[in-house]
Amino acid sequence: MQSFSFAQDIEAYTLIGSRKYAYNKKGERIEKQSFDAENKRISFVHYIFDEKGNKIESLKYHGDSTLLSRYIYIYSPENLRIKSIKCDYIKNTESRKVYINNDKGENVRIEYFNDNGLSKYTVITYTEKGEYESRLNYNENGLLTSETYYRYIYKNNRIVEKDKYNGANELTLHSIYEYDEKGRKHSYSSKYASSRRKSKKRIYQYNSKGQCVRSLVYESIKTK
Repeated sequence: MQSFSFAQDIEAYTLIGSRKYAYNKKGERIEKQSFDAENKRISFVHYIFDEKGNKIESLKYHGDSTLLSRYIYIYSPENLRIKSIKCDYIKNTESRKVYINNDKGENVRIEYFNDNGLSKYTVITYTEKGEYESRLNYNENGLLTSETYYRYIYKNNRIVEKDKYNGANELTLHSIYEYDEKGRKHSYSSKYASSRRKSKKRIYQYNSKGQCVRSLVYESIKTK
């Protein structure tokens, strides 16, 4: 696979936005703010955790503080997520997800529900390292609608490249991960096989505690 460095081809990209992150005293990420290229805030999300460290609620707001959506997460006694509820205040709708986990605690099936009942579901398999191996999507009648398969390249026990393939074994997305000298993710780059979609890159910045406090988002100037 062909690799590349962010510094080598940054000239082919333009900054389209950024994100800022905030943490509580426990080190839990409690806020994410998204900004456009002119540093205008376009949205922000607040996260709420329980005493066990489980994220139990997410509140998403427009940049002007209008509440857009609310997510509620429910866990089993083993601290495995088993259900989530989404309230969309713009569309005035409510939807639900049910998570089914295997004996390893891996989420192997997600069922999606709306007001009419089950609308679709996803079946997931994992590699020996616990990464996605495949995701198969089905409609409410059990008919396969899409397939995604994953392949990885590791270096120093970290993922440095990830590929996504469709059901026809065609490459759809190639991603590259770069790390700094402390082993933290420094950048993430994604290139789509389709010429209609632009490539994207993200650069991560950390504070003295090793927490990611900001990321810069770039997009290719022209499709590739």
